[in-house]
Amino acid sequence: MALLFNLILHYPLNSQSSEIDQMVAVLERNPNVDKEQLEIEKKLAKGEDIWMDHKKTLDQLPKFKPPKDNHLTEHQIHRLYQIVDHCWKEFRKFNQGYANRQTSGFGKAALIYFFGGIVLDLCTIEGQVQTQMTDEEFAWVRERMWETALFAVNRKIASGDVKEEEKEPLFRAQDQFCHMLGLVKDENNQVKTLPEKLKLSKIPRHNVQLFLQFKDEFRWRDVNFRNIEFDEQDIMRSAQVLPE
Repeated sequence: MALLFNLILHYPLNSQSSEIDQMVAVLERNPNVDKEQLEIEKKLAKGEDIWMDHKKTLDQLPKFKPPKDNHLTEHQIHRLYQIVDHCWKEFRKFNQGYANRQTSGFGKAALIYFFGGIVLDLCTIEGQVQTQMTDEEFAWVRERMWETALFAVNRKIASGDVKEEEKEPLFRAQDQFCHMLGLVKDENNQVKTLPEKLKLSKIPRHNVQLFLQFKDEFRWRDVNFRNIEFDEQDIMRSAQVLPE
């Protein structure tokens, strides 16, 4: 499931609608069909139209202008988390209420590959409409949260104060944030992450403080900080080198 979150906003709506329309027609003629499954089929069939309607709504919102000081707000953090959480819930519904009932093994994986992108595109834009967050604001807030979380993770690892059970999720988070921020290089046909290349001039102390306050909401893909303890005083001391 974590791999599929790589597809959010990157996997285009595919042209499977005619095939889905045919499946819907067959299901509607079946008196024993599961209603939840049928609703998912209908949503997939109308996916492109639904997406376009939501896009028109987003296009009517005021243009987002990033603040010069790069300060995040609590409201932005909560809204982005709401979008991500909505996507997790919708994909679980698709996986449990549709894919699991269709097939198993390789067939199920293929089904998720072809239709999972539609589900993730739809739930993302649905979340944006619900939170009134334009594409530009979504992308800006997401990147600020990634780099702020990476700063805290880097400091946590560098401090050496890491419990055994924290190592795997911390290094996984560091790896993912480096990839998402483009802090990687190809060395001898192996991708090497470069957490030390994080641009500190873009990260205000204000955002680090918000991370420490709302770290549970700095979630993306399989990154989750709920069971990781951060030394607030140590991290904020390190943050003194950052802009206000």
